[in-house]
Amino acid sequence: MVRGVLETALIIGFVLLLALADATSSVFISSINFDASGDDHSNLNGEWVKITNSGSVLVDMTGWTLSDENGYDFKFPPFTLYQGQSVTVFTGGGHNSATELYMGRLQAIWNNDWDCATLRDSHGNIIHRRCSDVYLPEMDITHERFSMLFDYNSSNEGNISAIEVTPCGRVMAPYHSHYANINVGRAGLFERTSALEGSYNSEEVNHFETDTTSLADVTIGNQTIIFAWALSTWSADRSIEYAGKGISDRDYASNSFENITTHFLYNTEFSKNRTFTSPMRYDLDTHTTGIADLRYHQITDNKIEIDEQVYYGEYDISWKKGIPVYIVTGGTCTDTDEDWLSCCFGGYSDIDIEDRKWNESRVFDCTCFESITARGG
Repeated sequence: MVRGVLETALIIGFVLLLALADATSSVFISSINFDASGDDHSNLNGEWVKITNSGSVLVDMTGWTLSDENGYDFKFPPFTLYQGQSVTVFTGGGHNSATELYMGRLQAIWNNDWDCATLRDSHGNIIHRRCSDVYLPEMDITHERFSMLFDYNSSNEGNISAIEVTPCGRVMAPYHSHYANINVGRAGLFERTSALEGSYNSEEVNHFETDTTSLADVTIGNQTIIFAWALSTWSADRSIEYAGKGISDRDYASNSFENITTHFLYNTEFSKNRTFTSPMRYDLDTHTTGIADLRYHQITDNKIEIDEQVYYGEYDISWKKGIPVYIVTGGTCTDTDEDWLSCCFGGYSDIDIEDRKWNESRVFDCTCFESITARGG
């Protein structure tokens, strides 16, 4: 007799669970309005979410939550949504009823351009989720033809040496840093140079010119937008002569999807003559005594070409990148003592992860200094 009662109780409990699951599955977000008319913060109840129970049984929604994509939650008070009925949840304040609930917020929470409303039960299970549609309004876009001319020149000549900066004789460690980001149209040139005590001469002459002459039609949804592409011509020449305790230099030159990167790291003697001209020619003559890492990514005949050359020691390198030509002489490697490496840290976050193989955090934008010995000295 007891066994029969237990079996009956289990069956009843299972049926109740099925009924409860069926009841909650009939509750869904039937309508949303995230963009209130006028100022959203002045019309808080212009934002609302409507929830409907399309089932045949009532649902206890006490403890349920309604949230947006930014994590704002509204927790339902004791509330029952009857079968075939709907309740509208407003952002602002008001008196709760069987068909209206109010969050009581003091500012708008739903994003006008795009947002999602997520309804969860009291156990945190997602009951329904509804997102706003991407809306493309009727619009006309025009772009007037323009041109731009940009010249940038600089020169440095002298010695990097320590100086006294206080009457008490405090000495500022010798250090030179060069930092340049140039973007014109689809072309870009990014330079980083850091040098410790030594003789340093550099000269740079840059000329960039942009003219909008090419048009392209792009269709987005039901809209056709005419874009005016900027066509650029440029020349960027730079020369460096250095001898001292340590210098590192890095270039990144790009045009659209093509790019060239050069790293010259931990040099005690270094010279460089670079010419970067449109559309994508990068010529280089250099003398390096540390690490030289040269790489390029270009598109030729609808094929992507990727190459990397790495040298360690004393080399003379001539690199012509209109046609890939490497002329390398030298190769006198010294000992592997690393005491000459700089202790400097900082300014490292803007270097791409895949380009950090040589630990440039010890070179660029140094913020600490220790005496170092010239490599092989």
